[in-house]
Amino acid sequence: MVGARQVGNQGRVVAFEPSPGLIEFLSYHKRLNRLCQVDIVPKAVSNHDEAATPFYLVGDGNSFMNTLAGTDITEISPEDKSVIEVQAVTLDRYSRESGLIPHLIKIDTEGSELWVCEGARQLLAQHHPELIIATHPTWLPKDQTIGDLFDLLNDLGYRIVDSVISRYKDTDFGDYLCIAD
Repeated sequence: MVGARQVGNQGRVVAFEPSPGLIEFLSYHKRLNRLCQVDIVPKAVSNHDEAATPFYLVGDGNSFMNTLAGTDITEISPEDKSVIEVQAVTLDRYSRESGLIPHLIKIDTEGSELWVCEGARQLLAQHHPELIIATHPTWLPKDQTIGDLFDLLNDLGYRIVDSVISRYKDTDFGDYLCIAD
C-alpha cells in the first residue's frame, strides 16, 4: 500500500504472492483502499518458471514466514508446517511478457532472495532497477550463503548504498538498498 501511494494512480505496483491466505488479504486491502494501480500475481518468484513447485506454509498460510526455500526452521514446529504446490515465474519472463520494466524491486522471500535475482539477471543487467532486499540467512538452502547473493549483484554492477542489520541468535538479518552504477 505504501508503494501504491508513492506511484499514484498513474503508476503500477505488482505484488507477487503464492500463499492463498495472503492473496486474499492483499485483495481485501486493494479493494478497501481502492488501489487500482496494484496487480496481485498469485505466483512465487524464483530462478525458473514452473507450473507446480513446492511452497512451504506456516500455519494456515497467513504468515510472513512462508517460504519457497523449504528450509528447516527450528522456530516453527513440524505440525505447524504444510506444503502446497504453486506456480513459479522468473522476473525476466514476467517483465518480457507483461512489458513492465520496474524502477524498484523489493525482495522479501524468506530465504530465496538469490533465486529471485538469478531469475532476473537480464532485467537487472539491462535496466538496473533499484533493489530493496531483506535477507534471511538462517532460512537459506544449505548450498547458499548471503555472500552468493552479493556476489551475483556485484557481477551485475550493483552495490549496497544503505543497510539496516538486525542481530538474531548470532545471525545478521539485513535489509539492503542496492543500486547499479
